Amino acid sequence: VTRRTKEEKIEVLTHYGNGVCACVKCGFSDIRALSIDHINNNGYEHRKVTKMAGQVFYDWLKRNNYPEGYQTLCMNCQFIKKADK
Repeated sequence: VTRRTKEEKIEVLTHYGNGVCACVKCGFSDIRALSIDHINNNGYEHRKVTKMAGQVFYDWLKRNNYPEGYQTLCMNCQFIKKADK
């Protein structure tokens, strides 16, 4: 991971973490387990249509002025959310 890539990931996660690079549900802050969550549970469809994932997705979010509909979650909260739907 390049320094620029890591800095951009931190910037995007911080934006969607309400100003903190941490999970919006539980506050977990280890970047290795943080990711962007599609609030409306449409991540699969979004990835299928756009063919975006990982760093390309972070770049897209930043280039598009941080559109609404996303949040920073840790992997535990992501799995809990998926199990509860």
